[in-house]
Amino acid sequence: MDVLYFKRLVERDLLESRFGELFSDANELNESKAMGDDLSNEELTSMKFTLKTKDNEIKRLREVINVMSSNNKRMSDDLIGANIENTVLQEKLDSLTQEHNELVKRWLQKVQNDVETMNATIESHGNR
Repeated sequence: MDVLYFKRLVERDLLESRFGELFSDANELNESKAMGDDLSNEELTSMKFTLKTKDNEIKRLREVINVMSSNNKRMSDDLIGANIENTVLQEKLDSLTQEHNELVKRWLQKVQNDVETMNATIESHGNR
């Protein structure tokens, strides 16, 4: 009977040690999982903050793009207006240059006629 009793005590000790190992592994697993959850929560919080920061940066950059786009449109409109004004002024300059040339031509023709008239008058007085 002592042998049987001794055998059962050994089996019991073996079962208890296995039972302890099983629950110690489970406890360690729960602790590491809790730590992992905390780490995951920290990572999640960090990622949420990063996401919010990036969303704010995207919003700010979109506002900058809108302002730049409106400035670009305004500058384009100003450039078109300046080109139109330049074209009108160039046409006016061409017209005035042509008118000036015609006036100079007419003036030279008048002076030439006056000189010829004077020469004719001088010749007619000189021939008498």
